[in-house]
Amino acid sequence: MKRKVHVVLGASLGASIPAVMGASSLDRLLGLLFGALGGYIPDLDLRRQHRVLLHNVLSAIVFALTATLAVGVFSNNWSLAACAGLAYLAGHISHIVADMFTERGVALLYPWSTRRYRLARFRSDNEVLNSLFALLAALLALLAIKG
Repeated sequence: MKRKVHVVLGASLGASIPAVMGASSLDRLLGLLFGALGGYIPDLDLRRQHRVLLHNVLSAIVFALTATLAVGVFSNNWSLAACAGLAYLAGHISHIVADMFTERGVALLYPWSTRRYRLARFRSDNEVLNSLFALLAALLALLAIKG
């Protein structure tokens, strides 16, 4: 998948979570930012063991907990922190799931296993697949706006 699609999908999903919960505009903005981070960070392993080090459940949980703690300690608002952590987790997981539609798949259970899991076998630059995920992101953005 293209990085911009991952970021937009993560941001839309991250903003949708607080919207569905009826949270404030600040929570939605924070969800958007942390969801975008969750959509972006897994590709930081591009140069080393791509789709292994950061494309797994453990890394998603560790980064989400880190986001939760960082926001909680900084703001002393643990409700806001939970929102940030969930939004990050949603963005990171959406990135992993989207990459499971590609030929290479992801090492979902790393470090316990390096087996790669796939849901389909598309090239990551497939315009149709990227467009479908961008459309999903747009629908999620509408949900976030409508609340």
